[in-house]
Amino acid sequence: MPRHNSHNAPVFDRKAIWELRQYFSNLELLFADCGITDEAEKKAYSCCYLNIDDHTLWKSIDSYTTDSYDDWKAKIFELHPGSKENAQFNQTNLDLLLTTTCTTGICSLSELGKFHCTYLNISNFLVSKGIIADLE
Repeated sequence: MPRHNSHNAPVFDRKAIWELRQYFSNLELLFADCGITDEAEKKAYSCCYLNIDDHTLWKSIDSYTTDSYDDWKAKIFELHPGSKENAQFNQTNLDLLLTTTCTTGICSLSELGKFHCTYLNISNFLVSKGIIADLE
């Protein structure tokens, strides 16, 4: 497993809560690659890449010492509203992207590319969840 400050260590930023699912996916790939199967070891590694506040919080949950890795992980998702699979984006995210882009404009190809990728991420998610129609 990579060290905490290694460039290839998994990263979780509480400000990007929707990335929590990806953080655990990255960890689980590393667990498989490194042959880590012990529940306590998985929980310890899950915490070691966090900032000190999240590290302390995640380890303070009762299930850290008593429950399985999967049960403990479920409690972590409960701690972070917006981390659930259906909460990644909402209509407001799309409206804000469009309003901001209309206000500031697109002045370069890189800005156009960034807008296009962000728009596709949000709109494809909303369509897949039935929040907006494909024609919108």
